[in-house]
Amino acid sequence: MIFKALFWSAVVLVLMPNEPVPGFGRPAAAPSAIAGPVDAFRDFVQGEAVRVRAEIVASEKARNENREDRGESHGVLSTLLNPPTGPLHN
Repeated sequence: MIFKALFWSAVVLVLMPNEPVPGFGRPAAAPSAIAGPVDAFRDFVQGEAVRVRAEIVASEKARNENREDRGESHGVLSTLLNPPTGPLHN
């Protein structure tokens, strides 16, 4: 059974094309008609990711400022680094 698996693995390795990126053809064969929309889509997605990340950072900053105004800690990491003290936290 192991020999069958090794045999068929060797057959697949021999018959598999030896290209840099299997399934996408040769790098020089990419037509420019496809490259334009793909690049535009990639730029759009990257722009949206940057915008969403900026929104997340802004909301985290606002949340942390609200916690500071109420005198609360910043979360789990702050609690681990600065454990609360007092009669209830022994």
